[in-house]
Amino acid sequence: LPLIEKSNRKVILNVSSAAGSIGSIEQLGASGKFPTYAMSKAALNMLVSFLSYPLVCQPGLKMTGFQTVKQKGARPDLIAITLCPGHVKTGTVQVTSYSRSVTNELLHVPTDMGGPNGALEPEESVAGILKVVTEATSADSGKYLRYNGETIPW
Repeated sequence: LPLIEKSNRKVILNVSSAAGSIGSIEQLGASGKFPTYAMSKAALNMLVSFLSYPLVCQPGLKMTGFQTVKQKGARPDLIAITLCPGHVKTGTVQVTSYSRSVTNELLHVPTDMGGPNGALEPEESVAGILKVVTEATSADSGKYLRYNGETIPW
């Protein structure tokens, strides 16, 4: 946060995925192919949602962990959003061995998580992300957005 504090625009962008949208599970369907990935993104989305609202604190209560995070109510100049970059063509995914102490199998990397089968060129995704970030206001803090600015259901 120290570098964000020095900035004129204080925006925290958390890169998530539509796969973390519990509200879109029926539409996405494919999330069942990579549940741990979807769960990790849902957890990130929850964190951003949590951090965007004022923290209720009783007098004398010692806060831990998030005490340095500036909350929406106290700091409207701090914008925290979570964003899905889209299904981006990211090139060939290199599959490597996970850990011999855990498993001798290769990691399964789903082909529908980008790679050469992605629907978007990286330039289109990045242009959209930059537009969303540069146009974000305090009213957008805590939102879950696509690279094109559309709202994603939690």
